[in-house]
Amino acid sequence: ALLLTTTGDLVLACPEEPDPVVLASGIEQAGPGGWPGVVHTASGDASAGDFQVAYVNIVSGEQIEIGPYGAGHTFGMEDLIDSPWLVAPSAADPDQWQVTDLRTMESRLLSDLVGAPWPDETNVLVSESETGGTIALAAYTPFASDIDQDPGGAIVQDGVLAGDVLVIDGTLDDTRWITLPDNLPYREMVLSPDGSHLALRGNNGELLAPGADTMYSVVRTTDGREIGRSEPMPLQDPNLSMSWAQESKALAFIQGSALMLIATDGDGIPESLLEVDDGLATIRTTYDPDVLTVRRDQAEEVATETPDLVQPRIYSVNTVTGAVMEFDGVAVRDTFGWAQPPSRFLVISDGFVVTGEPITYRVIDPVTGEEYGTLEDVTVATQGNYPGPGRFSLAQSSDGSKEVISFSANQLYLTQWVGGEMEIRQIASPPGLAEAYNGTVDLFLAPDGSMLTLTLDGDESRTRWLLPLDSEPDEWVEVPSTVVGEGPDAIYFVPGTGD
Repeated sequence: ALLLTTTGDLVLACPEEPDPVVLASGIEQAGPGGWPGVVHTASGDASAGDFQVAYVNIVSGEQIEIGPYGAGHTFGMEDLIDSPWLVAPSAADPDQWQVTDLRTMESRLLSDLVGAPWPDETNVLVSESETGGTIALAAYTPFASDIDQDPGGAIVQDGVLAGDVLVIDGTLDDTRWITLPDNLPYREMVLSPDGSHLALRGNNGELLAPGADTMYSVVRTTDGREIGRSEPMPLQDPNLSMSWAQESKALAFIQGSALMLIATDGDGIPESLLEVDDGLATIRTTYDPDVLTVRRDQAEEVATETPDLVQPRIYSVNTVTGAVMEFDGVAVRDTFGWAQPPSRFLVISDGFVVTGEPITYRVIDPVTGEEYGTLEDVTVATQGNYPGPGRFSLAQSSDGSKEVISFSANQLYLTQWVGGEMEIRQIASPPGLAEAYNGTVDLFLAPDGSMLTLTLDGDESRTRWLLPLDSEPDEWVEVPSTVVGEGPDAIYFVPGTGD
């Protein structure tokens, strides 16, 4: 176990070792470092300019310090995958960016890697592959504060650097530049899971200019050659509007009311997978790399002419066979506006969620369409002014086979595969919690799904609760927070190295 003591020592205690090992001292915060065996630590006062951030390897004891996350430093790092790469300001010179390989704890300044100064007044846009350790970096103009200006937020293509995107392929010694096709304002890039291709979202004009269009492009990371490009389409919400499928062999993207696909081994011409009368939004992956889900949205003309909301619906689309399944309702995952790892479960309400009114949720396999069971008479807590789960009200194991959802403090549900069969059950709340609190709770699940932690949103006592999920009846362990500071002080799980 990793323990942060009341005196600020980060301690590693192992059953096989008689004495605990102090890894670092003077620590005020600690959490997962994004790679097995690595911990993120922080100490000091950021408002006073005295703030230290470091990453600690719990096996070797090595530490890498980075600079504080200053204003304007944005990160494109995905939170969904274990990443061996850390891109952050340098601790010695916060105006310089450094790249760290957390596997070896080796760091290099970005300017040294590219052999030239990184462009002034730019951030770093980052995307990573899920396998192979490939990472893509690009200089990225910051967003303008004046909405009447071109807002920026685009990859720099002015010829100052040797190329547009720097690809690091596995190690800091294997780097190459690629040049993107045409000089378009590229706003977003996403590496394929195997790192072989890069998906790009761009505009053919200033982002907010009248008539600005959106386009999607796929290029190879070996030489930057464009494989395929979409037709220009009216500006649309870019959030979760594209996703890789078929184990890196195809890119799916939303084009208004259609779900389109560009195959990396085809002629590059987009093909239509699904067309509906209304709009589409929020592409999500499933445990099957061939199958994606996308939700029904209201097209602008429909929303204008029809004051009543359309029936919410989820479409499951097999990108290889073209088979489509429809599920009416709102998916719990779609109450969040961000990407999440694939899951074996699609938890869907029968209709729109209304605070204080009971509703039924169905648990469905998004690939086969099989309905496993229901969650009856669920009353959802209010998150701010919006009814629905909070930011950390859904937690799942690394392989997606176990998932816990908190609709409120007294309504916790576990869905998991046990012995090849689905189990759905309600988890008993910690003693006295259901009667005393009915707000949002935050959940964190161990990567292997064995342990669950819970904290209350806004709990001044900062009490934490720990539950072994293999125990029945549910036996929560109360962990009082004795660390000085603010915030919930959740118990996080740091993936081990397997040794």
